[in-house]
Amino acid sequence: MISDFGIRLNGTRRDRRRSPWRFLSSIQTLLMERLSPSNVCQMITNSEKRPCLLVKLHDAVAPISISLADGGKLTLDASTALAGPGYHKYVIKVIRLIERESQIIWELPQASLHTGDDTGYLSHGDSEKLSSHFLNWLQAFCADRLAVLDGRLDSGVVWFSDPAEFGVDDSEESETRLFQVKSAIVGLTGPRDAQWLQNVVRNPAEGVDFFPWWSETNSDSDFGSGMHKILFKTCWRAPVSQSEFNSLAATSRLLENSYTVNPHRKYPMREWSQINHFLSENGMDMRSSEMLKQMDLGEPTTFKLGYRNENVRLCRGDWSMELPGDFVERKLEAESVVEAKSVSGPMRIIRFAFPQKFAAAREGVTIGAAALLDTFGRADIDRVKQISDTTEGGVHRRLILDRATVDKLDCYWLKVLAAVDGNIAFLSIFVESESSLDWAFAIANSLVPVNHLIITSINLPKLGKVSELHSIPPMVPINTEVMDSPAAHVPSLHCTASILPAPVVLSSTTVFSAVV
Repeated sequence: MISDFGIRLNGTRRDRRRSPWRFLSSIQTLLMERLSPSNVCQMITNSEKRPCLLVKLHDAVAPISISLADGGKLTLDASTALAGPGYHKYVIKVIRLIERESQIIWELPQASLHTGDDTGYLSHGDSEKLSSHFLNWLQAFCADRLAVLDGRLDSGVVWFSDPAEFGVDDSEESETRLFQVKSAIVGLTGPRDAQWLQNVVRNPAEGVDFFPWWSETNSDSDFGSGMHKILFKTCWRAPVSQSEFNSLAATSRLLENSYTVNPHRKYPMREWSQINHFLSENGMDMRSSEMLKQMDLGEPTTFKLGYRNENVRLCRGDWSMELPGDFVERKLEAESVVEAKSVSGPMRIIRFAFPQKFAAAREGVTIGAAALLDTFGRADIDRVKQISDTTEGGVHRRLILDRATVDKLDCYWLKVLAAVDGNIAFLSIFVESESSLDWAFAIANSLVPVNHLIITSINLPKLGKVSELHSIPPMVPINTEVMDSPAAHVPSLHCTASILPAPVVLSSTTVFSAVV
């Protein structure tokens, strides 16, 4: 696997009169005053319970982290490999600004501490050497991917996270969205095929379009930001909220700004035109609309550009589930439950609660999956007749079909319990008609531990740390009463690089056995 690279520096602050929080707050204020309004500076507490400043310099790239340690020490981390030399140079400008204005003394690089600029640019300042470093890395990466493919153009569905989310939240209760491609070749500015990999291995310069911020120009940065929004943020339907509308308008403007400076780049004309159509339907005509109407958009490409054209996998804790990429999401019950809801067509609602882990009171004894299902599903067994228990790939599932009233509409309520030893997760799926039940069963079978997924090596996501519970929390059975708005009582799942068995789509006519 080809490793990441970037910049990691240790430094010391001269002024130690201010508390760590106040010192980082002063850097935050400085950057907010000097950087672009599109850059975001956020103060958090990191996994070591220390203050940390996250500085987002580009939509498609993980934020820089600046954190304080003991003795007034400061650590700056910036991953740049997936971004490009233009971004790398911009990070160094920010480092110089902090150094100059915040009285920080950066220490000399130390190999033993893995500090310094991996590209060497911070010391030599040679742009050609910097570009060569990125292209050499990309060439090695493409060769590595070809070796993994081993002649296969399609290795099945692989999952990957948005690189821009790296390092933002590594807590146990983190929530990550994974996207899928069937090519097993993920590009940060769009999917790539095996031929592209072969071309880059022969001539790395052909891979410049892989990076969202190759040159130092604003046009290049705007193009990368626009592509990131198309790939990861666009739901490919008419906007249903002001924030969705604003995001579509921002995407089109970024591409317009880039096109004005450099019209010869390979732009996603078809997707850009579709975004402008959504905006036009809502009363906004973009400058680029007329230009795009006069263009030959060509035949559709092999890959749909925009990862939300496919299902998205939501990871919460140790579990994950699929949901359609165009569903609207919101948080319920103090953010412990995520609700995803269809926008058009018949009503379809998915509610995914944060998962739960269980360990026995005696150390080293874990409650088995079957016991967890019986504990949480006992009330339903006594009351509901349509129940199915299955075991597949080490995951025990119980599907319980009931009726409920949601938004004053009588509907089917499919409750899903999935368990492995010591861990259980829940979904509630509501559908309006019997014809939607097969869809609901497919979603139910997508509820799996995260470590059952195939994840591409380009950007393995942080999905939270697995910690052991040393006592058993109260086991409250799932509420099985029919409510006006039934809440999902569901725990979540987890993933690594093992092969996920093909999901079994259950038939609504055969899935349930009668329980008397």
